[in-house]
Amino acid sequence: MGSLLSVPEVAFRVEGLSHQRALWRDLEPGETAIVGPLGCGKSYALAIKQLILRRVNAGVDGMLVTPTFTMARMIHIEEWPKIWEDLGIKVKYESQRQAFLWPWGDRTWIRSAENPARLAGPNLGDVTFDEPGQISREAYERGSARARHPKARVRRIELGGTPEGINFFADLFSHPKGDRRTIWGRAWPKSLASFYPQRLVDLYGYDDSLLDAYGRGKFVPLRVGRCYKPFDRAKHQEQVPRYDPSLPLMLACDFNVDAMRWEIGQMTTTEIRYLDEIALGRSGTTAEAAEEFVYRWGNRHRGEVIVTGDAAGAARSTSGQNDYQILRETLEPRFRWLTFNVPKANPRQKDRVDQTNYHLAGRGMTIHIAPHIEELTKDWERVSWKKGQIQIDKSDPDRTHASDAADYMIWQLARVSGIGGPTIVHEPEPQFEGGFATMDF
Repeated sequence: MGSLLSVPEVAFRVEGLSHQRALWRDLEPGETAIVGPLGCGKSYALAIKQLILRRVNAGVDGMLVTPTFTMARMIHIEEWPKIWEDLGIKVKYESQRQAFLWPWGDRTWIRSAENPARLAGPNLGDVTFDEPGQISREAYERGSARARHPKARVRRIELGGTPEGINFFADLFSHPKGDRRTIWGRAWPKSLASFYPQRLVDLYGYDDSLLDAYGRGKFVPLRVGRCYKPFDRAKHQEQVPRYDPSLPLMLACDFNVDAMRWEIGQMTTTEIRYLDEIALGRSGTTAEAAEEFVYRWGNRHRGEVIVTGDAAGAARSTSGQNDYQILRETLEPRFRWLTFNVPKANPRQKDRVDQTNYHLAGRGMTIHIAPHIEELTKDWERVSWKKGQIQIDKSDPDRTHASDAADYMIWQLARVSGIGGPTIVHEPEPQFEGGFATMDF
């Protein structure tokens, strides 16, 4: 049975797990984080809590902060109004203002943490952070400072997320002090409980730290050292990975004028074969790399060519046209079947690395790489994470480009459902007029 929650002019019955109910009932001033494994209902708990806060703080606006605006668009803007409507409360999304408009006139402003300066604005009653482990401390501090409206009945900071290593989120909420509180999620909804925990073991069990974070909801060191720890030359290098003329040829591109790196491979239902690599030196151009691909494979491969790679290649170029336009013009005369499978925006670095590692660890498809492919081999052995960040260290201008290209191929053509999330980066937050609205109270 659901417990009856009442707020001014709104009463609704909602069912929830113990950690969700604990968050809903917590209306003490301060900061509360709900922390747990993937799938334990943190976002749903935050959605219901936002409804409660909008009525408790009636007449005062709140704000939702997400790691990227695309995450907000794909999850919160799409799903949260459905949750509220199921409870009999119709909330309108205002696309021009980037806000939820509640029936009684208050708003929940939606902001991305990608640009912390844009979190500045008027006084608010409360601020909610979804997946705070994926944002910067600056964004957290700037956003939190907004919860200070003098007419708010409860000035609150809500946070909900899965641990993402040892960062400010862990520093503040692994052992909270003062007016900070942590609610630990240790269960899954009935719809997931019978299979999802094992699914997380299947997806992340090759790495104990990933399983502790995503499967058990623990703050543990994560994203430290090498990015591609499962890679082993003795295991993954094959003297001559078999080229099959009946299979499509995959061309994965990372565009960089100082270190152009393209990976060439094939996939079966069980294998990923990296057959060749184009690695131009300084000042290499897309046109030169495309001509090199035609030179090597134009007379050999008669089947389909599938092009994938960096989404930014469709927006800018290393010469005049955008990179994929140059590729198309060069390849179309030589390859009868040419397909471009390029995302509109790139995945998060951690998500694409996790996808590659899943296969390198032998959990998915077997990976074979030819010994002459030097740059990708070096990347898989040397590329590492930035200390204390969920970002790849790109300080070496020669590194990361080959592994980026290989990641894009796997992300687009061999992605495993459940690893990573829908958040996509490099898609700009929409612009709108006037920032926050001015409100009279």
